[in-house]
Amino acid sequence: MTTGLKAATAVTSPWEQATLFINGKQVEWGVELVLRRGQENEVTVEAPSAIAREINLGLADNGGLETVASPEFGAWVAPVNGKFIWKITPHAGKSGRITLMFFSREVLVPWEHRSLVISRNLADEAVVKIDGVDVSNSEVPYLKNSKRTITLTPKPGSPLDGAKVSLRWVRGDGVVVQDLNVNPDLNQDTTVYRWEVTSSSEKHGTFELGLAVAGLDAMLSLPISRKIIARYFLDNKEISGFQTIVPDHSYSLRVEVSAGVSRIYVENSPGEFDFNPPLERQFVASGGRVDWTFVSRAVRDVQETVFFDYSPVYSAREKVEFVSRPN
Repeated sequence: MTTGLKAATAVTSPWEQATLFINGKQVEWGVELVLRRGQENEVTVEAPSAIAREINLGLADNGGLETVASPEFGAWVAPVNGKFIWKITPHAGKSGRITLMFFSREVLVPWEHRSLVISRNLADEAVVKIDGVDVSNSEVPYLKNSKRTITLTPKPGSPLDGAKVSLRWVRGDGVVVQDLNVNPDLNQDTTVYRWEVTSSSEKHGTFELGLAVAGLDAMLSLPISRKIIARYFLDNKEISGFQTIVPDHSYSLRVEVSAGVSRIYVENSPGEFDFNPPLERQFVASGGRVDWTFVSRAVRDVQETVFFDYSPVYSAREKVEFVSRPN
């Protein structure tokens, strides 16, 4: 005796025939709505008459937020040119989550949408740091060996926690997006709020990055970043790595920096060379360069390192190294 088996079929909702828009942008099926707090958000539904001749918008869960709608929640709304339209305004002073419900007399089960209420200003929702330093108006310097780590930490109670965020290119001057190496990639949505940015190109200039929340058209612009190219010269010859000098001989040392760098802090260690002007202070890069003369008085082998710091806020240091070796 045999029995035929009927294959299981996927159960779909009639609401899948409907299309939802938030502020003119289509929302993919199953994706949270993103509503800007304190602002009017236009919510639009396009649905065939077979599933909705009228729609009643309900607020199933207000998440402790004051939210108003026009037409008001609970009112039956007829379509205008095939579209059901509401203006929804969450309270300006608080973020959170609410649940919207779309009811139709033609469909037994309502259409539920969890919605994220968030500030247009991302700084209201999270703390953003670069290399552990709170973002500010200070420029972020990039040398050829610089790796900057950008982190975003949602503030307590913010619904941003768990939302998808991406790092975006905003603009550049002298630097293009291809000059950057970013991990994870630019424009890639992630819930791991950490990005590493480097630039090993020989170009100099400025660029700007921003953080964007999926579904939110506003972006938090990060401080201006400056790509710095510095070159070092010993007696007018460009140098890198270790340089051997002899005692009691006067040498010239020069640093040339790309445009936009106005001051450089310079120090030497262990400090056995005599520099004119003296180091251990900040220098004005007049015309994009600073010059010194120096001499070693050592009667034994001495290694001296000169450090050049290009930011008082972020780690941005390069060095040249000398070995004084008596004949």
